[in-house]
Amino acid sequence: MSLVFTSPNGHPLRSPNFRRSVWTPAVGGLTLDFPDLDGLRIHDLRHTAASLALSCGANMKAIQRMLGHKNASMTLDVYGHLYTEDLEALSDRLDERYRGAA
Repeated sequence: MSLVFTSPNGHPLRSPNFRRSVWTPAVGGLTLDFPDLDGLRIHDLRHTAASLALSCGANMKAIQRMLGHKNASMTLDVYGHLYTEDLEALSDRLDERYRGAA
């Protein structure tokens, strides 16, 4: 099996090395124009990916597999709070269904 990302000499990337040589300089340069990014962690990108997948309508099992969680309940425990905005939309859809059936 081949590695997707490697160090310049072809070895596996080590998190501290990547953070020091790539991540910190890249984020540091961005924070001049986008101060809200100050303190952005690599792990924050994982949460962003999960949130975007949810907002695009991905089902919880797909997100669970994407994140490598053991089960969907773990994914729901971490990201379930993002569903609160969906309750109003669900209510509207149920109202439409009810009116259409009447």
